Amino acid sequence: MPFGDDAFDAVLCQFGLMFFEDRAQALGEMRRVLRPGGRVAVAVWDRLERTPAYTALIDVLERHLGVETARPIRDAFGLGDPGLISSLLEQAGFASVEARSVDARAKFPSLKDWVDAELKGWAAANIDDDAYTELMADATRTLRSYEQPDGSTDFALPAVVGAAVKS
Repeated sequence: MPFGDDAFDAVLCQFGLMFFEDRAQALGEMRRVLRPGGRVAVAVWDRLERTPAYTALIDVLERHLGVETARPIRDAFGLGDPGLISSLLEQAGFASVEARSVDARAKFPSLKDWVDAELKGWAAANIDDDAYTELMADATRTLRSYEQPDGSTDFALPAVVGAAVKS
């Protein structure tokens, strides 16, 4: 990071750690820029098994676009274990490490908004109109249980939050 050593009182990494190729280096940089006694907090999505809505969405995407296209979404849930987050923080040299699962919810204005966000944001998929229509029909059938009476979606999206101190 383009900051000096001991520059900050706190560092927050919100739903980003899972995307770093070298997580140890990323956490090492977070530690480097913290002053002694400074705190770090990281949040990652919990295990995919605890997130049935995304499990179902990933299944739809894999059926229509293939495993490789859906992989970035699946991989985003790869650090969802408090023990793993604690271990990564400890290995980076942090002290007073804590990590736990927290319940959270995701809400989108519509099922289409949710699917589009994943297609364009995570999977970066470009598909033709016919393929999109087929995918959305499947998504509507498969994900119907997450749709609310007003057309919005609402579902559990738990996270793992870790915190530690630079000693």
